[in-house]
Formats: sequence, C-alpha cells, structure tokens
Amino acid sequence: MTSSSTENQFEETLQLQNIFELLTIKGLLSQLHVAAIFDSSKNLFIYIQQVLQSIVSTIPGSDYKENLINFINQNRPIGFNQQTNYVVELNRIINWTETGIHSEIKIFEEPNEQSNY
Repeated sequence: MTSSSTENQFEETLQLQNIFELLTIKGLLSQLHVAAIFDSSKNLFIYIQQVLQSIVSTIPGSDYKENLINFINQNRPIGFNQQTNYVVELNRIINWTETGIHSEIKIFEEPNEQSNY
C-alpha cells in the first residue's frame, strides 16, 4: 500500500467518523426536543445532555462546537415560553447539524466521482 493510498484511506475514515458523529448528534438533539417538553422526561433530558457533552468534547474547535456546547449546557426549560424559545434554538442547531452532514457527505463523495472519469 502506497503512502498516498494510506493517507487517502485515513482521510476517508476521518470523514466517515465526522458523518457518524454528526448523525449521532442530530439524533440526540431530536430526542432532546421530547425530553425538554414532557415532565416525565426530566431524567432523559439530563442523560441526553451528558451524552452530547461527551460527544461534542471530541469535535475539533469551531463555531459549531461552541454554539452546541453553549446550547446543551443550558438548564432544562420550564414553562411554555422557555420551552418555545428552547425548541426554536434547538431546531436552528439541528438544521446547522444537517448542513454539516450534507457538507461532509459531499466532500466524501467528490473524490469517488472524479475517479470514474
């Protein structure tokens, strides 16, 4: 195996890891929505928050990471107004995560498309 192919394989592995992390974060954020609204899910909110903190700590520094950390470190919203504001912000972060997933997938697919020509 050449140095170039080893390097490409390493980069592909990192890209797949990034995609997997973003998909995991998106799924957990979606569950956080439910846990933030329903009183019966208070413990679930804390658990999801801790898991997200653990995953996010492995992401390299970026605006996304800082915004995500600030968001997930918030206390569970109480009352309709707090919950509404929380869900609006949560949806913004989920959309940002979705954009990141699409960007990573696009980067991952581009070299394969070029090699077919």
